Amino acid sequence: MHILAPVSRYQDILPLIDAGADEFYCGIIPEQVVYKDINCHAGDTASNFSSYNELQKSIDVAHAHRKKLFVTLNMPFIIPEQYRDIDSLLGTIIKIQTDAIIVSDIGFLNYVKARYPGLETHLSVVAGATNTYAIDFFREMGVQRIVLPDHLSLEEIEQISARKQNLAIEIFVLNNKCFNWECVCGFHHWPVSDKPRIPLPVDFLQKTFSLLPAHMVEKLFNLSFIQNLFEIFLQSQKHLQGCKLNYTVSLSPGISDQTHLLQQRRIQQLLRAAHSWRRMNQCGACSLFMAKTYGIDVIKLDGRYLPLERKVKDVSFIRRCHDALDCTADKNEFSRICKEEFKNIYGYPCRTQQCYYPELFQNHA
Repeated sequence: MHILAPVSRYQDILPLIDAGADEFYCGIIPEQVVYKDINCHAGDTASNFSSYNELQKSIDVAHAHRKKLFVTLNMPFIIPEQYRDIDSLLGTIIKIQTDAIIVSDIGFLNYVKARYPGLETHLSVVAGATNTYAIDFFREMGVQRIVLPDHLSLEEIEQISARKQNLAIEIFVLNNKCFNWECVCGFHHWPVSDKPRIPLPVDFLQKTFSLLPAHMVEKLFNLSFIQNLFEIFLQSQKHLQGCKLNYTVSLSPGISDQTHLLQQRRIQQLLRAAHSWRRMNQCGACSLFMAKTYGIDVIKLDGRYLPLERKVKDVSFIRRCHDALDCTADKNEFSRICKEEFKNIYGYPCRTQQCYYPELFQNHA
């Protein structure tokens, strides 16, 4: 299985190769692009390259180390007005030898296959290949790889993988798991800005106490500390969408048979994880044992927007777990190794609320 790591800067490439990454994916929003909503983190500058020059340097370094790099163009709906910009973008990224693009809009996929038949295409998680019928459909559409949706259970992943034939199958295993159906998500269209939409608390305090000397206001309210704290808060809000707010889901009243009770229990488990503040550290490393059994080809890490230090930790952790597959044939022992490596890398033990697959965690408890 290959490890697919997120990058957003040229400086990410070599450290992540050293950490154990086999492939890379990224976004790019050049300044000359008018309609910038071309991938699902288009509004976040920390998630995207801003120039073709930086992207080309990254591709050159990756290829020099026999690694591949893919560009994400996975906005669920590409509108007609975007095609001129995207045509220019595709022409450039093909010229600089991008290895593949990641897409979700079916019309756009069809357009790419007709206009750029030699360009390798991967189906984004946002497209919603949720069952074997979808796998067959997108195979006929000409994709070479499919990223399975986050909400699928291990049993569903096994069933889908059995039908992959000549397709490569990819699953997420770390960070920011979505327990909902991303293919029908309305939150991908939320505009994201690097500028806060609410007044900065420091500005508010300075204006309110403008009659006092600036040094007195600083000392009285510790403005530097407040500013730093607020900037951390703003960064977290870029990825704290409405679907992550606390809510409940329940089956119809009166249903009491065993199957529905088990479904209700799974819903409750998923919601507990989905609403946890530790959601950004969610982990599916223990599932690598089953992923290997199912014939999964690629394990993917979320987090284009994360700082390099964190990306290196993530890739190092998954690489250690991946390599441990060669050391044991027992899934319980493998799970123990993963939990030990998690604590070694991140400094605290993994928890049920962080598990990609709660049923797997319970089986190993």
